[in-house]
Amino acid sequence: MSVLESGKFAYKATVGLFKDYPHYPSIKRRPLLNELAQTPPTEPLNREEGLLNKFKAIMERRGITGIPKIKTPYWMKDIQYDPFEVYGTAIQFMDQHNGPLPKTTLPPSKDVEIFINRVLQEPTEKVTIDRQFEILLDISRNDVVGAANIGMLANRLMSRFSDQRAYPSLCLDGKEVKYQITPDEEIEPLMRKWFHHVARFESFNDINGRNDGSGDQYYFWTHFFAACIYGQDTIDAKIFQQIFEKGNEVMIYVKHKFAKRGGTVSDHYEASLLGRNIGLAVSSN
Repeated sequence: MSVLESGKFAYKATVGLFKDYPHYPSIKRRPLLNELAQTPPTEPLNREEGLLNKFKAIMERRGITGIPKIKTPYWMKDIQYDPFEVYGTAIQFMDQHNGPLPKTTLPPSKDVEIFINRVLQEPTEKVTIDRQFEILLDISRNDVVGAANIGMLANRLMSRFSDQRAYPSLCLDGKEVKYQITPDEEIEPLMRKWFHHVARFESFNDINGRNDGSGDQYYFWTHFFAACIYGQDTIDAKIFQQIFEKGNEVMIYVKHKFAKRGGTVSDHYEASLLGRNIGLAVSSN
């Protein structure tokens, strides 16, 4: 993707934040999302205490000493991650704008599919975020940034099913899911199953008292991914880091003030902060 195309993608994604339409997947499924978020969390929960050490221990066992200074997608090593594609991918669902699809931030569909099905097939009742990290590293062949990239898109897909334009045909839990063909009656049971099979984050600050467990998963990996990608070496990188540092507050304000959404499902505060801090910690080598 050229600079012009990646800039257009980032622009379209940004504009898409300012207006909601009833046909948007994340809007038309809002009643289901609110219903799930109001269910009380059960153990095990993803907690701040000890989580960074768990991530570091996983990396140490695998001989991962850090993140390369030059960051390339694990599936296309001849090109670096495009910072505008990272930004546009992170801030908005692909199905909620009509910009060109990015090239460097969409892992192969087979890898997204493998991760989702492995999580659903895990023998434990709830899959914790550090266990997700292990599964993701298996798939990305120990590429930490790639693991976060898969984690972000796969969790976002299962939480909202709003990125089907990027992944139009997947076999999930033994079912073929096709973009604009598979009805909500078949998609929503998958969303419910995913919600109840991933460990939720311990939360304290949501003003609505809700815990959007599956949404928190992709917020964690989104902030982890962005923290790893951008670094602190250039002025541009520092600007992007500042954007994501304040990202949740800005998102909530835009959705309330401009999109007139009347609040978000939850504020995802703890999951976002943990993802960002752990991403910064493991990438500061």
